[in-house]
Amino acid sequence: MRTGGPRLLLAACLFAAGCSTAAPQDSADSDTSAPAATAGQPSETGASDAAPSDAVPTSASAQASTVDGPCPYLEQDFIELTIGQRIGKVSVTTTTPAYGPLPRCDFQRGSGEPAAVVDTRTIEAGQGLEKALEAVPGGNPVDVGEGGSVQVYNGEDRTELAAYEGTTLVTVRLNQESSLEAIEIAGQVFASI
Repeated sequence: MRTGGPRLLLAACLFAAGCSTAAPQDSADSDTSAPAATAGQPSETGASDAAPSDAVPTSASAQASTVDGPCPYLEQDFIELTIGQRIGKVSVTTTTPAYGPLPRCDFQRGSGEPAAVVDTRTIEAGQGLEKALEAVPGGNPVDVGEGGSVQVYNGEDRTELAAYEGTTLVTVRLNQESSLEAIEIAGQVFASI
């Protein structure tokens, strides 16, 4: 009976050693043999794994079209008076399927420098504050819509605001350090929805 002990111990060691060397090799093979599924890719039924409201449009999932012309929800005169700059060009970007309830509007100075960019995004109900804080992390609370975040970047001539109302997130970016103008623009957008 004593002679069986070492054999069993040897067999157990060989078995354990065989398993430990095979596992990493199998794991490595499985990592390279099949690509991992990514969120947002259509499933077999054609539905996306990620919620459409949280997905950023990509060339595979949306078509973007930009045209020069008036913003459908913000007048050029309103932007000029609000930010105190002349606007030389306005372009409107729409996506199919729509990314938000309203298209993106870019207001540029005569030099081509962006003066104001206003965009909307459809989000899930109850996620407004979370999405606003993600869009403008480290900002101060803002009282427009149902709330949000605004960040003035001192010394950079830049302000960013994200605020929500219901299932709409509005983002405003300005080429100046002024939260008041960003709040006024966001308020006008919410009034247009």
